[in-house]
Amino acid sequence: MTETEDKGFQQVGARVRTSPLVSVIIPTHQRPQALARVLEGLRCQTFPASDLEVVVVLDGPCRETQALLESGAFPFALRWFVEPARGAPAARNLGVAQARGEVLLFLDDDIIPVPELIDLHLRARDREGVVVFGGFKPAPNSPERFVQETVDWSHVHYERCSAPGYNPTHSDLPDGNMSATKGDLIRAGLWDETFSGVGGDDDRELALRLLKHGIALKFDKQAIGYHYYAKSWSDLLYDQRHIGCAHQYYMTLHPRLVREYELLRALAGTWWGRAAFRAIECIPEVFFQASMGSVRRWGKGLNPKFGKAILRFLVRRSKTLFYIRGLTDTPRTADLLFRQSRIRVPILGYHHVVRDATGDPELMMDLAHFERQMRTLVFLGFKTVSLRDLCGWLDGRVTLPPKPVVLTFDDGYEGFLPIVAPVLERYNLTATIFLIAGKVGREIQWNGQPPLRIMSADEAAKLARMGFDIQSHGLTHLDSRQIDAATLRSELLESKRLIEQVTGKPVRFFAYPHGRWSREVRDAVEQAGFAAACTSRRGRNGFNQDRHLLNRSFILRDCEPWRLVRELYR
Repeated sequence: MTETEDKGFQQVGARVRTSPLVSVIIPTHQRPQALARVLEGLRCQTFPASDLEVVVVLDGPCRETQALLESGAFPFALRWFVEPARGAPAARNLGVAQARGEVLLFLDDDIIPVPELIDLHLRARDREGVVVFGGFKPAPNSPERFVQETVDWSHVHYERCSAPGYNPTHSDLPDGNMSATKGDLIRAGLWDETFSGVGGDDDRELALRLLKHGIALKFDKQAIGYHYYAKSWSDLLYDQRHIGCAHQYYMTLHPRLVREYELLRALAGTWWGRAAFRAIECIPEVFFQASMGSVRRWGKGLNPKFGKAILRFLVRRSKTLFYIRGLTDTPRTADLLFRQSRIRVPILGYHHVVRDATGDPELMMDLAHFERQMRTLVFLGFKTVSLRDLCGWLDGRVTLPPKPVVLTFDDGYEGFLPIVAPVLERYNLTATIFLIAGKVGREIQWNGQPPLRIMSADEAAKLARMGFDIQSHGLTHLDSRQIDAATLRSELLESKRLIEQVTGKPVRFFAYPHGRWSREVRDAVEQAGFAAACTSRRGRNGFNQDRHLLNRSFILRDCEPWRLVRELYR
């Protein structure tokens, strides 16, 4: 036995090969029976044992596990290491450092591989720079089958990832059944060991960095691992609290990704969800400890002959309760969650403001009405923010004032500079102008109304220098749903190019002509490089809002102050 103090671990046994093709890395924590099943599954692999090594990392010493590894006669090279209990991320990193194979396959110690698993992973690696992962199925002989089936997520994961044309995202990657090259993992920075002890999400965070470094994720639906579930109901509750802590920590690292968690969206997006969150936060700790003790005494080995529906309800609700408690263990996540969820951002839409409006009330507003509305905004304490600020808030990077509002003006009429701009400057307000790029300096006519002139390039450039945001309303204001994909792309990209040429500033936002959109149009706008887009759908925007389908309320000429207030709080 040799001891390596500077590494913080011990190598306590070895069967060494010179150059294996595949290294299987298994982190384990005091579960010798589970590990024995995994090793037996590796013994039955169709992959040649002469090209395989298995690296087992004990996260904390365990005599039974060490005895298993020392006594087993395995056909493959086997090495094992013991390190202080620092969590699965640190154990996997140690496994990477010690592995000698070209390809590294990671298995959890309760995942029994199918006989073809290694071959399937290798076959799926059809190019460099790819991480392959497989799915999971419940093991038929799991001792806690009832609990497993009640909370199982693997079938949803499998169906999603195996759907035709689906591109896996970072939230799909499970590090309990994945393979990668050593170089790719080192390039991405390995697992973040600060996740140790918080209960997960280290694989999700690693996947973010893998994708950032251009390493693709690939799902193989045949590369199955059977999950041998031996956790009791009380173990499940303990894990759920730690998972809540993990989600909390993950959100402090990546606040813009808070919307990934469906339960968090439900909690933060409704008044009753926020009330439930705060109520659970106030429950004394003794209640949770007493609940754990009660469940531990009578909840092991659940296999009810009757009342399955009631027990499933109890298991799921208690799981949610402990998960939320994990979220509230420190206040940072609650503050983030509720700071995001409380704010609703209205976007107000205008068209043409003139000194004396006599035309279409949906299109034109007289100056007196408009100035009265701006005074109302200021009196109520609203402050204008840009669409850039709104997107930064959705990403978790920008803090908005308590009462934010976005002002937008469609089409870009020539009266904006002499009429609207002085009013906005007088009240210290700002706005976004969605300009019809192909009509700059020209007249445009709507529904038989008298023609109106769009501002000139010089006016647009001057407004941009004054701090107004000039963005795209298309090239010729065509209904985006009625044109083919090539024409739509030209409308988007050419309008973007022309406005950037006039203002010298990037164009990142779009307003759908006539407010009309479809799913295909929305995706085309995103693919064209626009960070957000406005519809004509009324309502405010919360932190769950799709930024390419932002709600926007258009204000008409007959909109009295009380009606404006209704739109601001709709």
